[in-house]
Amino acid sequence: MNGLDFEQVDLISSIVSMGLVKPTSSPFSVSNQPPKHIQAQIQKTQEKVPTRFEFEKKITILLGRISCIAVTDDNRLLMCNDMRACTDTGEQIQACTISNRVFSIAIIPHTDEAVVSLADEKIIQFVNISRMMPCRQLQVFIEDKSIYGIAVIRDSIIVGGSFSNVYLIEKINGKCLKTFKVGTGSISSLVSFTSGEDELLYCCEFDGNMTVQSMKLDGTLISSCKLNKPMGITIDTKGNLYVTCYRSNELHRLSSDCKEDNILLMKSDGIDKPMSVAFNKTFTKLYISNNDKSVLIFKCK
Repeated sequence: MNGLDFEQVDLISSIVSMGLVKPTSSPFSVSNQPPKHIQAQIQKTQEKVPTRFEFEKKITILLGRISCIAVTDDNRLLMCNDMRACTDTGEQIQACTISNRVFSIAIIPHTDEAVVSLADEKIIQFVNISRMMPCRQLQVFIEDKSIYGIAVIRDSIIVGGSFSNVYLIEKINGKCLKTFKVGTGSISSLVSFTSGEDELLYCCEFDGNMTVQSMKLDGTLISSCKLNKPMGITIDTKGNLYVTCYRSNELHRLSSDCKEDNILLMKSDGIDKPMSVAFNKTFTKLYISNNDKSVLIFKCK
């Protein structure tokens, strides 16, 4: 079976491929000036670490399960299976017409753009998130059958493949800068973090070894933690990781060196085959999408 199968996933044989990337044209054209300064994908505005969560509401998404959630600087929610923008309470504001399945999204800091992974076509799609319009595309030529997780750090786009490869791609011209191996399974989500001069990448390996891994941008492994089908990941200003575990129906908090800290939410809290997780910019709300086409909103305490 092609792609991530959330009920039963066969181990995929490991294939290492450097890959090539070729820019392709898109029927839509939006002009954007490249940012003067690119920082890490996740940069929060205050030093707050949530300690507990209070259920606020559940939203049902009629058009399909949400595989990824990103939050804009003005606290709009960008949700993927298709592509839509919602208020921080879940009401839809805008939709973006993209003909292919969108798996993951990463906002390019200090711009009105985001990049999304079109899993089955192995395409990186740029989106103007102010107008919710698709822009240019980058076609990724790799041996992985699909691309899943996506992140942005400085001038590079980072994508995770179905054969456990992670690719660093130059954002402007699409050049593949580096490829490295992460375990043996599908890389379902990625998040980057900058602390001082250190730039780190965290990867969720959904199947295969089922680990969360911390590494440098050259692929050097720093630490890892084994969880029960880690699917989605986000981070706070202290570098703590929040990981949804699809099989165990839990939200885990890990330290920045991938040591397990606490199980924060579980099935009794409404967590049911969780996929994505995200905070709003002020750390007052937490969002978790379930495989049953719902999004749960929690107040952070």
